Amino acid sequence: MKLLHLKLRNIRSYKDGVITFPKGSLLLSGDIGAGKSTILLAMEYALFGIQKGASAQSILRHGENSGSVELAFELDGSVITVARTMRKGSAIKQDECSIFIDGKEYKYTPTQLKAKIIDLFGYPKEAASRNIPIFRYTVYTPQEQMKGIMADPDARLATLRKIFGIEKYGNIRNNSALFIRHLNSESRVLEESSRSLEDKMLEADRSAKEMESAAAKAEKKKQELKSATAELEAEEKALEEMRGWANEIIGMKQKTTSMEAEASRLALMKAAMVKDAEASARKAEAAFEEAKKLTESLPNCMPAEEIERQEGDIAEKKTMLLSRKAVIEEAVRKLSGVSKSGACPFCLRKADPEHFISQIKERQKDLEAIDSEIMPINSLQKELSEEKQKYRRKEILAQKIASVKETAAERRSTSQSRLAEAAALEEKITELGRSIAFSRAKIESGRNYEEDYRAHSAKIKELHALRLSVSSDLSKSEQQASMLAEKLDALNKECESMKLMRSRGARIKQISSWLDTVLIKMTEAIERHVMNALQKEFSSIFRYWFSLLMPEEALAVTIDQSFSPVVSQNGHETPYDDLSGGERTAIALAYRLSLNKVINMMIETIRTKGLLVLDEPTEGFSSEQLDRVRDVINQLDLEQIIMVSHEQKIDTFVDSTVRVYKENHVSRIETP
Repeated sequence: MKLLHLKLRNIRSYKDGVITFPKGSLLLSGDIGAGKSTILLAMEYALFGIQKGASAQSILRHGENSGSVELAFELDGSVITVARTMRKGSAIKQDECSIFIDGKEYKYTPTQLKAKIIDLFGYPKEAASRNIPIFRYTVYTPQEQMKGIMADPDARLATLRKIFGIEKYGNIRNNSALFIRHLNSESRVLEESSRSLEDKMLEADRSAKEMESAAAKAEKKKQELKSATAELEAEEKALEEMRGWANEIIGMKQKTTSMEAEASRLALMKAAMVKDAEASARKAEAAFEEAKKLTESLPNCMPAEEIERQEGDIAEKKTMLLSRKAVIEEAVRKLSGVSKSGACPFCLRKADPEHFISQIKERQKDLEAIDSEIMPINSLQKELSEEKQKYRRKEILAQKIASVKETAAERRSTSQSRLAEAAALEEKITELGRSIAFSRAKIESGRNYEEDYRAHSAKIKELHALRLSVSSDLSKSEQQASMLAEKLDALNKECESMKLMRSRGARIKQISSWLDTVLIKMTEAIERHVMNALQKEFSSIFRYWFSLLMPEEALAVTIDQSFSPVVSQNGHETPYDDLSGGERTAIALAYRLSLNKVINMMIETIRTKGLLVLDEPTEGFSSEQLDRVRDVINQLDLEQIIMVSHEQKIDTFVDSTVRVYKENHVSRIETP
C-alpha cells in the first residue's frame, strides 16, 4: 500500500490543505501544535471514520458547519480514493461516503465504508464487527495511544489475543463450559423423562391382554352376523322369485295409469288442434278476399322506364333553354350599361343610345320566346311528377297484395297441418284404448300373489333389524379392540422413546465428560504453545530493534508472558517508569516496530505491509540516538514511511520533508 495524497477541509486547525505523499521516507516537520498529527488523524478518519472513544466534534473545525477528508492511495496496482464528509446540525453527523476504485465511484454508509476498507486491506472480517485495531497496531499508532499500549498490559494482551486469533481458544473453553451445562441439563431432563419406563412396559402388557379379549368378542359377533345374513339371503331369494311377477303387476298398474292420463291429454290436444285448424282456415279465406280487393284497386300508370326517359329529355331541353336565357340576360345587362354611360367600354368612343336600345328590345323578345317555351316544359314536369307518385302507390299496393297472399297461404297450410296432426292423435288415442283394456285384464289376474309377497317382505324386515343389531354390537367390539390396539401402539412407542432417551442421555454424558476432560485441557495446551511461540518471536524481534536503537547501553530487554517489556540493568530488573525519557522512547519505538513485524508475519492476507506511520517516535532521543533512527529506517526497507517529528536532525536522513506551520490559528502545509 502506498499513500498518494490527502485533502482536508475544515478539519481541526485546517481550513483547506493538500499534501502529496512521495515514495520512500517522508518527514512531517513543524513546531509542537502546528498540526502535524492532525494529518495522520485525518488519514485514519478517511479510512475508518470516527474511532471508538473519539467524537465528530473533536475533528470538525470550531465554528464551521461542514468538513471533509479525501485520501488517495495505491493498493495492489489499483488507485483508490476515499472521501468522507460531516455536517453540523443539531449534532455533527457523518454524510454518505464515496470510494473511487480506478475511477469508478461507489456509495456507502460510514459503517459500510469501514467494512469495505477492512476487506480491501486484507484484514480478517471480524476486525470490523469486533473493533480489532489491526491498522493502529501495524501502520499507525497515535502518540498518546502508544503510551496507553505501554501502560495498560491487560488491555494490550486482550487486543493482541484478538489480533492473533488466540482468544478463540478461550472462547472455545467458555462455549464448551456453557455447552457442558446445557448437556448436563438435557441429560437430567432425559433421565427424568424416562424414569417411568418400567411402569409403561407393565401397562403395555395389560393393554395387550385386554385387546385379545376384545378381539375374541368381536369374532363371536362376526359369526352371529354371518348366520343372520345367511337367513336373510334365503328369504330375499324366495322374495326375489315372486318379485318379478309383483314388479310386473306394479309396473302394469303404473303403466295403465300413465296410459289413461296420456289418452286424456291427447284427446284435449286433438280438440285444440281441430279448433286451431278451423280458425286458420277462416283467416286464410279472409286474407285471399282482401288480396282480391286490393288487386282490383291498382291504378293505371305509365311504366317507370318511360317516366325516367321523359324526365331526362325534358331536363336536358330545359337546361339548354335556361343556359340561352342566361347568355341573353348578360348581353342585355351589358347593353344597358353602355346605353346609360353613352360610351363604349372597350374603345371609349361615344355611342348612339338609340342603337343600343333597339338591341336591348330585340334581346328581350328573345327572352320572352324562351319563357314561352319553358312554360309547357314546367307543366309537363309536374304531370310526370304526379305520374311518378301514382307509380309508387301502385308498387306499395303490389307489395301489400303479395304479403297478404303469402299470409293466406301460410294460414291455409297451418290449417291443413293441424288437421293432419289431429288425425294422427286420433289413431294414438284408439291404440292407447286397446292397451289400457289389456293391462286391466292382466292386473285382475295377479291379485292372488299379494298375500305371500307381503309375508316374505315382513320376515325380511325382521331379519334386517336383527342383522343391524348384531352389526352394531360387532362395530362396538371392533372399535374397542381398535382403541386398545392404538393405546398399545402408543405405549410401545412411548416405551421405545424412553429407551432412546436413556440411550441419548448416556451418550450426552459421554460427550460432556469428553469436553470437560479432553477438549478444554487440549485448548489450554494449544493456547500456551501458541502464546509461548508468539512471545518468543516477539521478544526476539523486540530485542533486535532495541539493540539497533541503543547498542551500547547496559540495558537488557525481553518480553514476558503478558507481552510486557522487561528491562534489566546489570542483572537487576528496572521498572519502566524509572528509565530515562530516551530509554522509554526507545523501548516504545522498538515495541511499536515489533508489533508491526509480528502482526504482518502472522496475518498473511494483510495488504498494508509496505506502509508505516510513526507519530513522534523520537521524543527524548539524544543526538546520537537520532542518528540510529537512520539505521532503523534503512533496516525497515519499506516502500513508504511517514514520520511526524519536530526534531530538525531527522530531516537529514529522510527522502522528503513537508513542513507544517500555523498562521493565525490556521495550519498550513508547505511543500518543497
